[in-house]
Amino acid sequence: MITGFFLSLDEPSYFSVQQCITQSVLPKEKYLRHINVQGEWNIFGIPRAYGLDNAKEFRSNNLQRVCEELGITISWRPVKKPQFGGHIEKLVGTCMNIVHTLPGTTFSDIKKRGEYNSDKFSIMTLNELEQWYAIYIVNFYHKNLHSGIRMTPEKKYEQGIFGDDDNPGRGLPEKIDDEETFKISLLPTEERTIQQSGVKIDKIQYYSDSLRRWIKAKNQDKSARKFIFKRDPRDISTIWFYDPDIKQYFPVPYRNITYPPISIWELRHVRKYLDDKNIQDYDENILFRTYEKMQKMQEEAALKTKSARRKQAAKKARKEKQDFDNLKPKNKPQYIEEKETNSDNNLDDMFKDIQPFDEIDI
Repeated sequence: MITGFFLSLDEPSYFSVQQCITQSVLPKEKYLRHINVQGEWNIFGIPRAYGLDNAKEFRSNNLQRVCEELGITISWRPVKKPQFGGHIEKLVGTCMNIVHTLPGTTFSDIKKRGEYNSDKFSIMTLNELEQWYAIYIVNFYHKNLHSGIRMTPEKKYEQGIFGDDDNPGRGLPEKIDDEETFKISLLPTEERTIQQSGVKIDKIQYYSDSLRRWIKAKNQDKSARKFIFKRDPRDISTIWFYDPDIKQYFPVPYRNITYPPISIWELRHVRKYLDDKNIQDYDENILFRTYEKMQKMQEEAALKTKSARRKQAAKKARKEKQDFDNLKPKNKPQYIEEKETNSDNNLDDMFKDIQPFDEIDI
C-alpha cells in the first residue's frame, strides 16, 4: 500500500518529507473529499520504522527529532546499495511509466523526448495532476494484482492488519486525536530565547502575550533559556510557540502585523539579493520593502516568462496546501506600532536595479 505522497514544484526538503509523513499518518477521508476523489484509502497510523536512503532531505535534525518523538526507528539504506530499496524503486518506476503516458510529459530522458513539445501539449495544472495521481493510487494501484505478493496491495495490507489463517494481524493502529497539534509538531523547529521585544528569527520580530511569562527566562545554570518554535515555510507570518508548562502550541504573529505574509523561499530570495548587494546591516523594514518590490516585479514578469509563471504556480500550490492544513491562528493579532527608523530613508537607490524572484540564482 502507498501510505501517502506529496507533489510540489519546489526542490526536495524536510518540508516535503514532513508533508508526506503527515498524509501517511492521518486518515485520508478528509483529503479525498478535498480533492474530489471517490474511493477508499484506509491506511493510517504511526509506523514502527522508516527505510530511508541517504538523500539530504532525510539527513535533517528535524526528521531525526520527529522520529524520536513518535517512536519511529530509522533504517538507513547502505550507501551505493540500490538493491536495498528495490521495492520503492519499482513502485516509483511503475508510477512514472503511467505519468509518462500523459500529454505534456517530459519523458525520463532527452533521447526519448526527441522533438516532442512538452509545453505545447501539457494539459494539467498541479492540482489536477495531484487529483489524477490520487485516483490512480486509490482506484487502480491498490486494487490491481501485484506480481511480487500475488494479491492486491489493498488485500495484503488488510492481511497484515487483521491476519489470516496462518498469521495473526497487528491490529488497527491508533488514530491521532488532535490533528492540528500533530501537524504543527512536524513543522521545522527553531530554538530561541525570549526577550522583552519578543522573538527574532531571520531578522523578523514576533510577539504575542503567550510569551510574556517566559521573557528573559533562565536555566538552572543561569544561562539564557531557549524555547521551541515551529515555523511553516509556506507562510512565516505566524510561528508556533510551545509552552513547556502547559504543553501546548500558541500562535505568535509578526510584531508588526502590517507586514505581508511571505514564504521561507521568498525570504531566502530577498536575503540573497541583499547579500549580493553587500547590504549586511539591514532590518526587517528593509527586508519587507525589498520583498514588496520584488513581488511586484514577479507579477509583471509572470505575464512574459515561463520561469516566472512557474514561480507563481508554486506559490499558489503552497497556499492551497496550507489552506487545507488550516494551521492558522483563531484570533486576529493586535497591531503593535513600530517607530520609524532611518532605514526608511534612501531606499530608492537600493531598489533601482532590483530583479524579480525568478532572475536570482540561489
